[in-house]
Amino acid sequence: MALNLFSGFADQDKNAWKKKVERELGQKLPEAGFWKIADHTFVDAYYTSEEVNDTATEELRNTQRKTTGWLNTAYIKLDTPCRTNAQMRSALASGADGVLLDLESHTLPQCEFLKTLHAIRLSDSSVFFKTSQDIHQAFLEISRGNGYYLKGGFALDPIAQKIRFNADPHDALESIGEVIKKTKAMKDFRPFMIESHIYHEGGANVVQELAFMTSALVSCVDYLTDNGIAPLLALNRFFFSVSIGTDHIAEIAKLRALRFLYYKITRAYDLPDALCSPFIHAQTSSFYHTILMPHTNMIRVTSEAMSAVIGGCDALTVLGFDSNDDVLSNRIANNVSHMIAYESYIRHVA
Repeated sequence: MALNLFSGFADQDKNAWKKKVERELGQKLPEAGFWKIADHTFVDAYYTSEEVNDTATEELRNTQRKTTGWLNTAYIKLDTPCRTNAQMRSALASGADGVLLDLESHTLPQCEFLKTLHAIRLSDSSVFFKTSQDIHQAFLEISRGNGYYLKGGFALDPIAQKIRFNADPHDALESIGEVIKKTKAMKDFRPFMIESHIYHEGGANVVQELAFMTSALVSCVDYLTDNGIAPLLALNRFFFSVSIGTDHIAEIAKLRALRFLYYKITRAYDLPDALCSPFIHAQTSSFYHTILMPHTNMIRVTSEAMSAVIGGCDALTVLGFDSNDDVLSNRIANNVSHMIAYESYIRHVA
């Protein structure tokens, strides 16, 4: 027979809790909310069932990810083709599911993809190429000798490129459109991204990040659809790439809100929810890293990675805690995702 463990406690409402907190703190709690996460955005320390809007909660829940697990995506900077190839193969052999390959300022001929991607099957492992080069030309290079089906994509945001380099986004979108046409049958290949990194690193709060990302997505999709790309194709062939900060609960909420906003956009294009699925790549933030005590960065990235997977990311990149110790730093970064997945069992929960 079950024991009623709370029978000795009288029911208390939230006002009683607030009065108790105010007495102990010696000050009144703010009326707008206990905790400020952005301008004009406040939340309380906790909520009661009476405050929950069941309809809104159900609507939000219905837009969330239903599958479990995520791609452990290692971050690797392009070095020489041989060194880069060795790093990629080592990461994949050590349990990484994919690679985010940062081509930095290298031109396409300098990348020597035949050597860099030697013995790496892009049909088996997702490789996302971070580049500012011409996407169409880059696709022709990486697809050479890699079969008819590729996974991964290009980590290039035309709107962010405009902000960073004053590059014309229409040129990038024209190339993206060509690649989308050529990869219609490759549902796991995403020719462009919408990122939050540039806003996050510029000091934007979570609300601003979401606003800028959704605005950028609509701008890109409008251009692509105006130039012959079907809305369903455009809205299923990109990925969000989101920086995850140290504000644990707010970052979880940010990813869940992003999925909700994505479906607001797809519904505006009259697309059925069943045919639309956002792909969210989460990356731990370097904005909060310390140089003087790099080992404390391990704690930060672990908290950020937890926020990312609880928030429902599809792919996770954990940045190394120390840029001066690539071998240990990269190994720890790769293992953070493994520990969360296999020791906490979070990979079993959607």
